[in-house]
Amino acid sequence: MIYAIDLNRRMEKKYPQIFDKLANMSTDERAFSLMLLNVPDENRIKILALLAWRKNKIIFNFDDEVSNEITTMTHAPDKNLPSSELQHLPYPSFAVKTVPFSVLDPQTDKVKAAFTGNAFVWLDNGTLNTTWEKADGSLQSALIEFGNDKTI
Repeated sequence: MIYAIDLNRRMEKKYPQIFDKLANMSTDERAFSLMLLNVPDENRIKILALLAWRKNKIIFNFDDEVSNEITTMTHAPDKNLPSSELQHLPYPSFAVKTVPFSVLDPQTDKVKAAFTGNAFVWLDNGTLNTTWEKADGSLQSALIEFGNDKTI
C-alpha cells in the first residue's frame, strides 16, 4: 500500500472525525487543538502533514532508477537557488515515495539516519514543510523559510 493512503486510513481510524474538526483552523490552531486532545507528538506531525496532503492527494512515486539518482547525488549543485523559488511547486502539498536511503556523516561515512523514502511536502505560511519517515518508523521534519535573502 502507498504510505500516504495507508497513513491516512490509520489516522482516520485512530482519531475518528479529527480531520473534519481541524479542517477550517489555522496551522497554529490545529497544533494547539491536537495538543489539547492529548494526541502524541508523533501523531500530531502525521495529522498535520495529512491535513495538508488531503487538499490535493497528489503522490509522486519515483521508480527505482530515478529514486536512486535522487538519493545518491553526491555533488553540490552548480549554484544557489533562492528559497522563494520553492513557492512555485506544481502543487501546494504532495506525498513522495522513493527507494529507502540513508544520510551519511561526510567525515566518517557512517549512517546518520536511514529513511524509508516516504515523505510529505507542503507549503504553509511562507515555509516549505517536509516530513520524512525514518527506517525506525519515527518522523524527521524540516522546514525552509522563504525570503528574498535566503538561498539553498
